[in-house]
Parts: sequence; C-alpha cells; structure tokens
Amino acid sequence: MNPQTSKVGFYGTWTVGSLPGCILKKKTAEVAKSMKNESTKKYINLAEGIVEKAVTSTTQTYVDTLKKNNQFDANAQIQAFDMAKEKAIGLLSQEIKGVLAEVYGDVDSWLDMQIEQQVRKLKVA
Repeated sequence: MNPQTSKVGFYGTWTVGSLPGCILKKKTAEVAKSMKNESTKKYINLAEGIVEKAVTSTTQTYVDTLKKNNQFDANAQIQAFDMAKEKAIGLLSQEIKGVLAEVYGDVDSWLDMQIEQQVRKLKVA
C-alpha cells in the first residue's frame, strides 16, 4: 500500500466521517433553539391568557356594576386597573415571570401594556 494513498484515504474518511457529526451538532443546536423558542412562546401565550382573564374578570365583577350605576369615574378606572394587575400578578408563576423578564426586560411595564391592550379590546368589542 502506498503511504500517500493511506493518508488520503485516512483524511478522506475523517473528513467525510466528521461531516455527519457537524451536521448532527448543527441540527441539535437548531432543535434546542427551536425548543427554547417554542417554550418561550408557550409561556408568553400563557401570560397573555392570564392577563386577558384578569381583565375580563375585573370587568365583569367590578367595572360593569359601576358603569350600570353610572359610578365609573377616573378613580374607579385606576382601581379597576390595579385590581386586574393584582389578579394577573397572583396568577403568573415565577417561571412565566422569568421568561417575560428575559424577553421583554421589565415585567411590570409589559403587564401594564397588556392590561391596557385587553381593556381596549373589550371596549371595541
């Protein structure tokens, strides 16, 4: 056997043999990123659902009654907002809060914006 041929054969096998390893490593990284993204999406969707329920609940139990009695003023609006926020915070797990902090930074600001968005949806509906 020619020493030159065995080197080429060895390196050729090594290169070809490492190619599937590189592809596997890249695919594993893609799957891990995808799983993280899917997990993140799941937690954000859960958080949005919690906020929606908190706002809807507050509207049904507090806001609607005050509006019916023509007592829904600026102070009542602030109270309703605070009630919805308190309900949402109570329902958000630490894990969900951690994901929100990682994605959005300030969970409190995100929560405020989500509550306002849900209130707007209810007004338009």
